[in-house]
Amino acid sequence: MKNNLDEIFQLIKLEGVDPAYFNFHRGRYDFILQKLSENYVAGKKFLDIGSFQGYMMLGAKQISYDVAGVDLAKYVTALNPLSVKYGFDNRAGDLRDALPFDDDSFDLILFSEVLEHFDFHPLAFFKELRRILKPGGKIIITTPNLCRLNNILSLLAGKSINWDIKEDYHENVHRREFTQVEIAWLLRESGLQMIANETVNFAYPDLGVLVKITDFITRFWSSKRRDLVIIATK
Repeated sequence: MKNNLDEIFQLIKLEGVDPAYFNFHRGRYDFILQKLSENYVAGKKFLDIGSFQGYMMLGAKQISYDVAGVDLAKYVTALNPLSVKYGFDNRAGDLRDALPFDDDSFDLILFSEVLEHFDFHPLAFFKELRRILKPGGKIIITTPNLCRLNNILSLLAGKSINWDIKEDYHENVHRREFTQVEIAWLLRESGLQMIANETVNFAYPDLGVLVKITDFITRFWSSKRRDLVIIATK
C-alpha cells in the first residue's frame, strides 16, 4: 500500500493539513489501508469513527468507498472544506450519545485508536455500532493491548502502566486500555460477532530500547504484542 500512503501524504500537504500525526502513525495507516482494500466491494459505504484530520477518509476515498466520518464538532468544522471538496459525509457527534446515522447504514466501520480515550463505559457505544452496521457488514477495531509485554515488565518493576500521574487529563490521554477478553465481551453483549482477532506491533518512530526488546520477544509470544486488531460483524 506504499503508493496509497504516498498519495495521501501528498494530498495532506496539498490541502494544508498538518502531516505530523500522519507521519507518526504511518505504520498503522499502512496496515489499515490494507484491511480496507481487502474488504472493498464496489458501492460499499465506509465510516471512520474519529475522523480527526481526514487521513483514513482520504484513503478510503482512494479505494472508492462511499465515505463518511464522525468526530468532535471542532474537528469536523476544521475539516469542512476538505469534506466538501471530496464529498465526505463527516458529521459532528459525541460518542456518549446516539451516533448521527440511520440504522443499517454502513458496510464497513473503522474504529481505530479511539476506545482507549473513552471516559465512559463503552457498552452503549458498541450497541450503537451494531445499530448502524448493515447485516453482514464489518467493524475493524484497533486499540492498545493492555496485556502487552512492556506493560507486564513495567508492573513487575513496580512502575505504573497508566498515564503519567504528573500530567493532567486531556483528550489524548488513554483513560483505560482493554484486553482481548474484554473487547470480546463488549461485542457479545452488544450483539456483534467477532470474526478475526490478532495482535500486532504497529511500527512507530523513536521506539525505546525496552519496546524494541519486547517487540522482538513477542515475535514468539503473540498474545503480548502491543496492539489489538479485531474484526466483528452483525
